[in-house]
Amino acid sequence: MRTKKKVAKKRERSSSSSSASSSSSSSSSSLQKKKYKKGKGKEKRKKYRAGEKRQKRVLLPEHALDRYQRVLKAVASGLTKTEAYAKVGVDRKTVADSACIAELAECDEDAYNRLRASFKRGDKMSDFVARCKELCSEEPLKTEIIKKKEAGSLLDIFERKQNKT
Repeated sequence: MRTKKKVAKKRERSSSSSSASSSSSSSSSSLQKKKYKKGKGKEKRKKYRAGEKRQKRVLLPEHALDRYQRVLKAVASGLTKTEAYAKVGVDRKTVADSACIAELAECDEDAYNRLRASFKRGDKMSDFVARCKELCSEEPLKTEIIKKKEAGSLLDIFERKQNKT
Protein backbone atom coordinates (compact mmCIF):
# COMPACT_ATOMS: atom_id res chain seq x y z
CA MET A 1 0.00 0.00 0.00
CA ARG A 2 2.78 2.31 0.71
CA THR A 3 3.89 2.16 -2.89
CA LYS A 4 0.40 3.08 -4.11
CA LYS A 5 0.38 6.14 -1.86
CA LYS A 6 3.80 7.24 -3.11
CA VAL A 7 2.71 6.87 -6.71
CA ALA A 8 -0.48 8.81 -6.03
CA LYS A 9 1.48 11.65 -4.38
CA LYS A 10 3.88 11.82 -7.33
CA ARG A 11 0.96 12.07 -9.76
CA GLU A 12 -0.58 14.88 -7.73
CA ARG A 13 2.68 16.78 -7.67
CA SER A 14 3.28 16.40 -11.38
CA SER A 15 -0.26 17.40 -12.32
CA SER A 16 -0.24 20.43 -10.03
CA SER A 17 3.20 21.53 -11.22
CA SER A 18 2.26 21.06 -14.88
CA SER A 19 -0.83 23.26 -14.49
CA ALA A 20 1.24 25.90 -12.74
CA SER A 21 4.04 25.62 -15.22
CA SER A 22 1.73 25.88 -18.23
CA SER A 23 0.77 29.38 -17.21
CA SER A 24 4.38 30.39 -16.68
CA SER A 25 5.71 28.44 -19.69
CA SER A 26 5.03 31.24 -22.12
CA SER A 27 7.11 33.69 -20.09
CA SER A 28 9.88 31.19 -19.33
CA SER A 29 10.19 30.05 -22.96
CA SER A 30 11.47 33.47 -23.94
CA LEU A 31 14.03 33.30 -21.15
CA GLN A 32 15.27 29.83 -22.02
CA LYS A 33 18.37 29.66 -24.18
CA LYS A 34 18.16 27.96 -27.53
CA LYS A 35 20.27 24.89 -27.93
CA TYR A 36 22.40 24.81 -31.04
CA LYS A 37 23.84 21.76 -32.67
CA LYS A 38 27.57 21.56 -32.63
CA GLY A 39 28.97 21.65 -36.12
CA LYS A 40 32.27 22.04 -37.80
CA GLY A 41 31.84 25.76 -37.86
CA LYS A 42 33.26 28.26 -40.21
CA GLU A 43 36.79 27.67 -41.42
CA LYS A 44 39.09 30.50 -40.51
CA ARG A 45 41.46 32.06 -43.00
CA LYS A 46 44.96 32.92 -41.99
CA LYS A 47 45.26 36.62 -41.38
CA TYR A 48 48.43 38.22 -42.62
CA ARG A 49 50.03 41.10 -40.82
CA ALA A 50 51.23 44.17 -42.65
CA GLY A 51 54.58 43.44 -44.21
CA GLU A 52 54.18 39.67 -43.95
CA LYS A 53 54.64 37.99 -47.31
CA ARG A 54 52.32 35.39 -48.71
CA GLN A 55 53.85 32.49 -50.54
CA LYS A 56 52.85 32.08 -54.14
CA ARG A 57 52.80 28.85 -56.02
CA VAL A 58 55.46 28.76 -58.72
CA LEU A 59 54.10 27.62 -62.05
CA LEU A 60 56.89 28.60 -64.43
CA PRO A 61 60.67 28.10 -64.35
CA GLU A 62 61.11 31.87 -64.63
CA HIS A 63 59.33 32.31 -61.30
CA ALA A 64 61.66 29.79 -59.65
CA LEU A 65 64.65 31.62 -61.17
CA ASP A 66 63.36 34.95 -59.87
CA ARG A 67 62.87 33.56 -56.38
CA TYR A 68 66.39 32.07 -56.39
CA GLN A 69 67.87 35.38 -57.59
CA ARG A 70 66.09 37.31 -54.83
CA VAL A 71 67.53 34.97 -52.19
CA LEU A 72 70.98 35.20 -53.81
CA LYS A 73 70.82 39.00 -53.85
CA ALA A 74 69.82 39.06 -50.16
CA VAL A 75 72.74 36.77 -49.25
CA ALA A 76 75.13 38.91 -51.30
CA SER A 77 73.96 42.01 -49.41
CA GLY A 78 75.23 40.46 -46.17
CA LEU A 79 72.30 38.48 -44.78
CA THR A 80 72.65 34.88 -43.73
CA LYS A 81 70.82 32.32 -45.83
CA THR A 82 68.23 31.83 -43.08
CA GLU A 83 67.56 35.57 -42.89
CA ALA A 84 67.40 35.77 -46.69
CA TYR A 85 64.76 33.02 -46.85
CA ALA A 86 62.70 34.85 -44.25
CA LYS A 87 63.05 38.17 -46.08
CA VAL A 88 62.01 36.70 -49.42
CA GLY A 89 59.26 34.67 -47.73
CA VAL A 90 60.25 31.23 -48.91
CA ASP A 91 61.28 27.99 -47.24
CA ARG A 92 64.81 26.60 -47.50
CA LYS A 93 63.64 23.29 -48.93
CA THR A 94 61.64 25.07 -51.62
CA VAL A 95 64.70 26.93 -52.84
CA ALA A 96 66.89 23.82 -52.57
CA ASP A 97 64.44 21.75 -54.61
CA SER A 98 64.38 24.20 -57.50
CA ALA A 99 68.00 25.43 -57.26
CA CYS A 100 69.09 23.21 -60.15
CA ILE A 101 67.00 25.37 -62.51
CA ALA A 102 69.03 28.46 -61.62
CA GLU A 103 72.29 26.51 -61.64
CA LEU A 104 71.60 25.22 -65.14
CA ALA A 105 70.55 28.67 -66.38
CA GLU A 106 73.73 30.20 -64.95
CA CYS A 107 76.22 27.59 -66.15
CA ASP A 108 74.76 26.33 -69.43
CA GLU A 109 72.25 28.78 -70.85
CA ASP A 110 71.80 26.88 -74.13
CA ALA A 111 70.79 23.66 -72.38
CA TYR A 112 68.41 25.64 -70.15
CA ASN A 113 66.79 27.32 -73.18
CA ARG A 114 66.31 23.94 -74.90
CA LEU A 115 64.67 22.51 -71.79
CA ARG A 116 62.56 25.65 -71.32
CA ALA A 117 61.28 25.37 -74.91
CA SER A 118 60.07 21.84 -74.17
CA PHE A 119 58.18 23.02 -71.05
CA LYS A 120 54.53 23.59 -71.98
CA ARG A 121 51.65 25.04 -70.08
CA GLY A 122 50.17 22.38 -67.83
CA ASP A 123 53.45 20.49 -67.37
CA LYS A 124 54.59 19.87 -63.82
CA MET A 125 57.43 21.90 -62.37
CA SER A 126 58.69 18.77 -60.60
CA ASP A 127 59.25 17.07 -63.97
CA PHE A 128 61.15 20.10 -65.23
CA VAL A 129 63.26 20.15 -62.06
CA ALA A 130 64.06 16.45 -62.48
CA ARG A 131 65.28 17.04 -66.06
CA CYS A 132 67.43 19.95 -64.86
CA LYS A 133 68.94 17.78 -62.11
CA GLU A 134 69.88 15.15 -64.67
CA LEU A 135 71.77 17.71 -66.73
CA CYS A 136 73.41 19.28 -63.66
CA SER A 137 74.71 15.91 -62.48
CA GLU A 138 76.73 15.35 -65.66
CA GLU A 139 80.44 15.88 -65.17
CA PRO A 140 81.55 18.99 -67.08
CA LEU A 141 78.60 20.98 -65.79
CA LYS A 142 78.86 19.60 -62.26
CA THR A 143 82.40 20.91 -61.74
CA GLU A 144 81.46 24.32 -63.14
CA ILE A 145 78.54 24.56 -60.72
CA ILE A 146 80.81 23.69 -57.77
CA LYS A 147 83.32 26.38 -58.84
CA LYS A 148 80.59 29.01 -59.10
CA LYS A 149 79.24 28.06 -55.67
CA GLU A 150 82.71 28.52 -54.18
CA ALA A 151 83.06 31.87 -55.96
CA GLY A 152 79.73 33.05 -54.57
CA SER A 153 77.84 33.56 -57.82
CA LEU A 154 75.51 30.66 -56.87
CA LEU A 155 73.99 29.77 -53.53
CA ASP A 156 75.93 27.12 -51.66
CA ILE A 157 72.84 24.99 -51.08
CA PHE A 158 72.31 21.29 -51.44
CA GLU A 159 69.39 18.98 -50.87
CA ARG A 160 69.69 17.28 -47.54
CA LYS A 161 69.88 13.53 -47.66
CA GLN A 162 67.30 11.74 -45.56
CA ASN A 163 68.59 9.14 -43.15
CA LYS A 164 66.94 5.80 -43.68
CA THR A 165 67.04 3.67 -40.56
